[in-house]
Amino acid sequence: MKNIGYYSSTSNDFKESDIKDILETSIHKNKKLNVTGILIYADGCFFQIIEGPDENLDNLYKAIKRDYRHQGIITLIDEEINNRNFPDWSMSVLKLDPNILNHKEVFELTRMALANKLPDTAPETIKIFM
Repeated sequence: MKNIGYYSSTSNDFKESDIKDILETSIHKNKKLNVTGILIYADGCFFQIIEGPDENLDNLYKAIKRDYRHQGIITLIDEEINNRNFPDWSMSVLKLDPNILNHKEVFELTRMALANKLPDTAPETIKIFM
């Protein structure tokens, strides 16, 4: 089992309504592939961590790289794992408001909520990116 984390920007053809489509498709597809993870979207940028069986994950990541809604994909994490970091999430999307940085209390609440979802055994790299 492994995990992949990447960063990308939205393409010129991307619409805000695409987030809902991405989530619905991901939940359905990821359950079949035994893949879990989280997608964070803010101000035209994606950060995603996906985890699951090596072959399934590699094939899914190839499909993500071909998705017209992404551009400039940069792989940040591609490593073997022993335990899932998001075992209960076939896919969860967190859409952040870019103005959140102006509201420390909201940012802190979001950070704490994410930290509470991660298992204690999550690697430091995952904690840092989250």
